[in-house]
Amino acid sequence: MNKELSTYLKSKHLSRLLKLLKDKYISIGRYSGVVTINNLTKEECIDIGDLLGKTLKIDSTLKISYKELTRKINETRFQGFTWDGLFKCYFNEEILTKKEKRELVISSYESLISELLNKYKLYIPGIKDSNSKIYRLLKSNYNKDNNLLYSDLDNIFNLLSNMPKNSINLSIYASTTGNPHYLDLNTRTSNLYLKLLCYINNEDYPTTNDKRIELLARYNIYVDSLSNYIITYNLCGNEILDIFYNNKQIFNMNLSNVLSMDRIDSKEKRVYIFENPSILNSLANTNYSIIITSGNPNITLYKVLDKLVLSGNKLYYNGDFDPEGLLIADNLKKRYKELELICYNKDDYINSISSETINKSRLNKLNKIESEELSIIKDLLVLNKKAGYQEKNIDNIKEFMYLRVD
Repeated sequence: MNKELSTYLKSKHLSRLLKLLKDKYISIGRYSGVVTINNLTKEECIDIGDLLGKTLKIDSTLKISYKELTRKINETRFQGFTWDGLFKCYFNEEILTKKEKRELVISSYESLISELLNKYKLYIPGIKDSNSKIYRLLKSNYNKDNNLLYSDLDNIFNLLSNMPKNSINLSIYASTTGNPHYLDLNTRTSNLYLKLLCYINNEDYPTTNDKRIELLARYNIYVDSLSNYIITYNLCGNEILDIFYNNKQIFNMNLSNVLSMDRIDSKEKRVYIFENPSILNSLANTNYSIIITSGNPNITLYKVLDKLVLSGNKLYYNGDFDPEGLLIADNLKKRYKELELICYNKDDYINSISSETINKSRLNKLNKIESEELSIIKDLLVLNKKAGYQEKNIDNIKEFMYLRVD
């Protein structure tokens, strides 16, 4: 019955009508509702008119319901037809509703995830929960390119199932995938790896490269361990540092050095940390233990400070009097309760003030400052809109260091 009806309909100018009926079914998931045909052709007026038993005008608009069509067709020799069977014969394909397509995609996605989880013996709670962020992320990627997602997760699940127990370079760790650049920062695959790593360990996704590097370091994965360095002076605690200490030499310590050292210490249990290398020129050949960050702290600095704190050292920090410099000081203070912010008084600012004007967008960064020790400089920067640099305040810094007694 359905096949004969399909053959009959194909012989008429009814393709637009059938296409609209199919789309309506796909949209609402049932054979009901009304379809609208605009600008009827002469041929359509004749053939649809014959089917409905009415006269239609060329270029007019026709609204017709499934209910009426079903009744009219059942009044013909094709009585007893079904829309499901008719559509299969007419369009020669399985017609799936939007809901059925969604369910099929979800089923296929979950099968992909299950296959890879089983392959690497991983358990990631919530990865199949449609309310979780990671589900929505992976499902979106699946919808864009399911083959690419399979390939990505095949590599990333492999990496996650082989987290390093000891320190390893990022490119060596990534080489497990066959590509040493697979986890290069800011690539698609690196971002997906980090998002999964953060999800599994219930951590916030790092929004800057410095924070991404620090996150990886917490899992023994290190980025660029040779060129990531700090300048140190008069540190001790192991064979390498003791040589530099005894010879009063500056040591450019990179991350690879730090990772090889079980202990880092200072003779006086005090370490002074400064932002600018030029400060060291004024303090060389002294007994002070000094670290120069050369701007924003990197993972090498954090690793060294962690070891110094573990050895019982008191930390002191001073940097530039500008929004960026105060943010560095504020972040270090939040991270290390053993750290004291020094020389951040009005007199220090007056000594260091420059002619450089700070624009509004930079001043807005001061809203993030929380440390009480920085409040005086923060207020002075807002008032004067002039930056200050620690090199001009070296005498006050020296005096603090000379008089300091804990």
